[in-house]
Amino acid sequence: MVSKTYGLGTYDKYAISEYAEGSSNFYEIEFYINGVLPEKGGYLATLSEDGYTLKWSRPIEELLFTMGHLKSIMGETYSSSHVRVRAFDDVTQAMFKDKVEPDANGVYWGDSQKIHLKEKCTGTVVALAKVYQAPAKVKAIKYKDRRSYQFNTIVSCKVQWAERRKTASVVTRTTVVNMFDVPSSQGTTPSPGIQRDRKRDWGGSHRDSHRGSRVSQGDDSSDVSDES
Repeated sequence: MVSKTYGLGTYDKYAISEYAEGSSNFYEIEFYINGVLPEKGGYLATLSEDGYTLKWSRPIEELLFTMGHLKSIMGETYSSSHVRVRAFDDVTQAMFKDKVEPDANGVYWGDSQKIHLKEKCTGTVVALAKVYQAPAKVKAIKYKDRRSYQFNTIVSCKVQWAERRKTASVVTRTTVVNMFDVPSSQGTTPSPGIQRDRKRDWGGSHRDSHRGSRVSQGDDSSDVSDES
């Protein structure tokens, strides 16, 4: 029996994180979508009246319910007797019978997905969609001398908590400090710390060889004197 939802319900995988900016806290909800969103009317992300629920819904393009699109996906495996083709035809016929039609933008809308939040939020939901090419798990399907690749989408929705923080978060600024006057590739900050003595200390075998040369010149001093 064909489901009355016809696969139009949007139940996308998502992840919730929280962070602070100054004295304000935010939730960021990221939705992971298989495929790309329509150019017009791509999605809806709204906050409920009580501020505890994010309502998320996205449409499905009319093109995805055409037999020509299915044929381009299946490629050489397409056949009118194929079980996938028969199931697809059953769904489209049932939608036509129940008068399920796309909107003016040529997309179908399903029920909204509700994301429950622990803290009360307020304001407008700020959303940003990013499209990326999914890693190839199988060889790209070739149809009419063209190859079909899989593209997915990540949508980040940002919403602010209603209650402000009592203390503001502080942005940490760091820099690389050169403690031993050794040139560092990580920064050019001069060292305010240890200062070298002006006396040259050759150390080890260098000290012995240097002192030997001074003794041969008639210098009985056991220490290396300052250079004038």
